[in-house]
Amino acid sequence: MFRLTLKQCTCRYLSGHFSLPTLSQIASRAIHQLNYCHPTATAGSISSLRTTTSTHFISFSTTTARVESQDKSAQKSSTKGKSSQAPSTCWKCQSPFTSTTLTFPFVCPKCNTLQKYTQEMVPNYFTLLGQNPSSYKVDISSVSLNMKRLQRYLHPDLFSNKSPEEQELSQNLSSLVNRAILTLMNPIDRGLYLLELRGVVLDLEKQLTLDTQFLGEVMELNEKLEELSNSQDWRDFREANQKELEFLEIKLTKAFERDNREEAQLILSKMKYFENLQLKLKDIQSKFNIVD
Repeated sequence: MFRLTLKQCTCRYLSGHFSLPTLSQIASRAIHQLNYCHPTATAGSISSLRTTTSTHFISFSTTTARVESQDKSAQKSSTKGKSSQAPSTCWKCQSPFTSTTLTFPFVCPKCNTLQKYTQEMVPNYFTLLGQNPSSYKVDISSVSLNMKRLQRYLHPDLFSNKSPEEQELSQNLSSLVNRAILTLMNPIDRGLYLLELRGVVLDLEKQLTLDTQFLGEVMELNEKLEELSNSQDWRDFREANQKELEFLEIKLTKAFERDNREEAQLILSKMKYFENLQLKLKDIQSKFNIVD
């Protein structure tokens, strides 16, 4: 059981955790509780309720089976091809390894065979793609070139005639490279990953419930989104939203340079909201017959 304020539930809706029907059900229950506790309270809009219900808690059950299933699948996949100890010899040609011989992408220097590896041997995404793990900034062209270089060794198509062991290693290492580039090429995911490397796990709700002014701004933006009536309104809204994302990314870069992790968390939380608005714009694009 979770206990959340209506404001926190609205956070989850705006960030994509709740659907609109789910939020409507929650709001209805909140209104019911308000009417029960305060008979003079009115149903009003969710916008007006966000202040009057901030201290009225609602209880509801939610299932996490899908998320847990995805986590378990990811953990299962990530452990394939890994061994409990770093290999001391090549499993195919038996050539010995020194402590510096076997580095990513874990290819035997003598027979060019992919090797089993331990979790400790896997570099972080920044190092993997030739970037500085202490900096938020990345060289996009360098990231792309390093990805292509690694995939020349690891792409599963190159191992179609190899042993099952090599095919599995290729699949897992190639997937690792793909996850790395997707993370670094996305400004928000990159920031979240860099925070994780610094020992911080972002709590979206905790960060944004501390900024009630921003929550109000986001709800107003969502109301404007629903009121868009033509293609020009749609384009203007998207352009303004994109500029805000770019501005926040600049602020995020400076926050990481100062190692201000609290500020970085808040900025990333805001970026997630604006990214969610972009996704909502994409959903209604066809309504205005817009083709990009």
